[in-house]
Amino acid sequence: MSEGANKEIFACVDDSKYSKDVCDYGIDISKATKSPLKILNVIEYSKINKLKNKAISTQDEFLKHLSNDDDKQIVFNAINKSNKLLQEYEQNAIDAGLKKVSIVQKYGTFYDSVVELKEQIRLLIIGYVQKQNDENIIILGKQVEQIIRDSELPVLLINQKFKPVKRIMMAYDGSPSSIKALQGIMQSPLLRSDVIRYIVNVNNDIEKSKQIIDKASEILDKSNLNFELVSLKGDDHVNELIKFQYENDIDMVVMGAFGRGKIRRAIFGSFTSKMLQNNPKPLLLIK
Repeated sequence: MSEGANKEIFACVDDSKYSKDVCDYGIDISKATKSPLKILNVIEYSKINKLKNKAISTQDEFLKHLSNDDDKQIVFNAINKSNKLLQEYEQNAIDAGLKKVSIVQKYGTFYDSVVELKEQIRLLIIGYVQKQNDENIIILGKQVEQIIRDSELPVLLINQKFKPVKRIMMAYDGSPSSIKALQGIMQSPLLRSDVIRYIVNVNNDIEKSKQIIDKASEILDKSNLNFELVSLKGDDHVNELIKFQYENDIDMVVMGAFGRGKIRRAIFGSFTSKMLQNNPKPLLLIK
């Protein structure tokens, strides 16, 4: 989670349920990190989404793939709607006191647009609704799954109305991905320094849990962040973490995500899927 001078917070908006809240979290994090906020909307159209691995940069390039006047009118309407949406959220950010804010309109697919912009992104914020399919698996969106799987970008998934972040919980198991995530939130914090950070390990062997937490303490030894280390005993890690959230009024959850090369079900395996399905709070995934 590098903190480059040109990195920006990207809030991804559309006309879905939590878009305004995505922007509100973006405003809050932009203020905390002093990173500029970009508000991104991608105009997609199924009749030209057959283009693979190609980000479309201009309206003209987007429209040239359409020969039918009706299709062009649909796209023109979508562009006008997108312009109004972006301008509205930009004004909201300005009204909230944010000075470094701008809007970005892209064309084609969400995935390709993010890939094109990845060198500029410090954090990608996306809204999602906790729905399930017939197999009781969370529906996140194929393009969002692909972004999390393929890129090194930190992704914040928003599933609720905006609430100022005062307490976060990091699910920590001592694995390489969780160690890297812990180092990331220490070296390049995305939230204010006064936010309480609970580093929580769940294990059916409480002594082993304490050993894992002791290792986390070594990583955080020189940190100026406000954190607490917690060992919990239990067999069902997700239930224990959810219970801890409610008991401690947690506002956001942080998890380490799997690195490249893992098969799809590993990235969205049982633990991650259960957290997406049951976690009632925004979820920050860090590689």
